[in-house]
Amino acid sequence: MSKNEKIDSIINDVCKIFGTTLYEWRLLGYHESQNLIVYITKPDGVSIDDCADFSKALSEAFEERKIFESPLTLEVSSPGLNRELKVVSHFVGATGENLKVKILNEQNRHETVIGILKSVKDDKIYIQKANENKKEIRLDQIKKAKTVFK
Repeated sequence: MSKNEKIDSIINDVCKIFGTTLYEWRLLGYHESQNLIVYITKPDGVSIDDCADFSKALSEAFEERKIFESPLTLEVSSPGLNRELKVVSHFVGATGENLKVKILNEQNRHETVIGILKSVKDDKIYIQKANENKKEIRLDQIKKAKTVFK
């Protein structure tokens, strides 16, 4: 098992304990100075106390399993209201929310689509634009997508 797989497994184990879902994680820096950023979600939202408790448990799990040889800076938070959507599960979790999606359209031109994410099916998302029909967008057309808080 690679180091990244071990990190992912440990984070997901802690998520199960706290009833949270891993949104994404990133490891930045080098061996002497590493920063692990973990984004978690849960249906009723993530509080500051949730993040603090999760961070403490995760830190203890890493120490117990000796995953990192040097000091680690650990940051735990929610992905936020204006969060980037990268994988299918992110889109599914954002159903019903306002999105801003940058795509490469059929004419090979960049286009920005803003509307409410109505559904995700197979390899497509469906966005209801204001006063228009739903727009079907293939996931492979998406260059960048994020939720937009209004």
